[in-house]
Amino acid sequence: MLLIKFIRILLGCFTGLMCLTGFILSFTERPVAPFIIITVIFGCLTYLLFKPKKKQQASLIPETISLTEQNEPPIEYVETGNMVYRADGQPISDEEVPYLIQVGYEKALEKEKSLQRRRTASRKWQAVEYSRLINDSYRILSETADPETFCNRFNFIKSKIDELNDFQLVGDLENSFPIDGYNALVSEKNVKALLFKCYQKYYNKAQKELKTKKGIENRKTKFWDIVQKNLDIETLRRLNN
Repeated sequence: MLLIKFIRILLGCFTGLMCLTGFILSFTERPVAPFIIITVIFGCLTYLLFKPKKKQQASLIPETISLTEQNEPPIEYVETGNMVYRADGQPISDEEVPYLIQVGYEKALEKEKSLQRRRTASRKWQAVEYSRLINDSYRILSETADPETFCNRFNFIKSKIDELNDFQLVGDLENSFPIDGYNALVSEKNVKALLFKCYQKYYNKAQKELKTKKGIENRKTKFWDIVQKNLDIETLRRLNN
């Protein structure tokens, strides 16, 4: 750019000098017409070479458009239930539908992740609470001599351990949570041992309280009737194996 500018100045000086020479010679030489023509031609060339450039208006147009686009308020949407509307009241165009579908998918995905996080946090708290309840109920179950109390506590413990196993399946328990230890509490072998222990206490109490053999036998029968009435069929089947 600097080289071109230098050449233009050099040519402008030359044409200006020629214009000035033609002008002077038009007064001193004859015929006059050729010198006038030379003066006009080189004068025009000098003017064109030294003529200042105009600012390019075209370059301002994109800036104006850009400013207009930046000042235009963005489209806002209002969600009511399952319906989405434009805030400016205009109908949603076909070009906007893919964007809204994508936004809806992302919102649904984020909502699911948020629910998952809350569910996991809630279940971790539940697992701690269930552990306390299971331990308290297991202590009562292992010490009681009452078959009804035994069955009620066993059913409660089993229901909470089943829930803990469901938590484990979906990954909502800590890796360190002793789920295997809780499953062992309601294993067939352990429940049989606890039930026999309860039966022995119940039988020994009957022997102390009752004097007749028939009364003791009736008490034994009552024990198993209560067990069969309060335990589910699957548990009874496992205990009878």
